[in-house]
Amino acid sequence: MSINFDYLSIPILLKLSFGQNIQFFINTGPNFSYLFSQSIFYKPKGEKSYKVANERVSYKPFDIGVILGVGISIPIRNRFKISLEIKDNLGLMNVQKDNIEIPILSFPNESHNGNLNTTSFIVGFCYRL
Repeated sequence: MSINFDYLSIPILLKLSFGQNIQFFINTGPNFSYLFSQSIFYKPKGEKSYKVANERVSYKPFDIGVILGVGISIPIRNRFKISLEIKDNLGLMNVQKDNIEIPILSFPNESHNGNLNTTSFIVGFCYRL
């Protein structure tokens, strides 16, 4: 079973960089997200996966989070740069609505945390004008 959350996220980041040729950087700031859809997919062994539920109504449509990232930017010749970055987006709100239970996701003796957390590894390629 897999659960997909489709969000539109708008981060507002402050970036602090240091170093001359090779630059190291840290960025942080708030992130605002809107939930477009949430789907549950089931894949039996050896078969194609299929959608079994759309539970968007069980979740709050907005989330606010904090992003923290670190990275490095390496120049290649005069006009090109490559960057490597790791970012973590920690949701500050419980996005599950109160008093709604999704039977397909209920597991006995298990507690659930409704806060979102996303970790990303980003590789960037830049051409400077």
